Amino acid sequence: MSATLIGASLGFGMQLYINALRKLPLLRNPWEHVFWTGVGAAAANMNAEWEAKLRKEVAELNKERQATNASFMESILKEK
Repeated sequence: MSATLIGASLGFGMQLYINALRKLPLLRNPWEHVFWTGVGAAAANMNAEWEAKLRKEVAELNKERQATNASFMESILKEK
């Protein structure tokens, strides 16, 4: 929910900034504000989902690495 609001705010703010740079009325063509608000919200949601997926993958890789390291250390201790 917060990612959606942050992304929507960034999209809306970006359109305001673009209009300000071009020295146009800030709320000229309101459909552009709606468009960029939607794009910002979608991008923020995709980023949040991607980050959650990456966290899961990293946790799985860490589990595998810990298991490999544990078996390696056990094999070293058995040899001695």
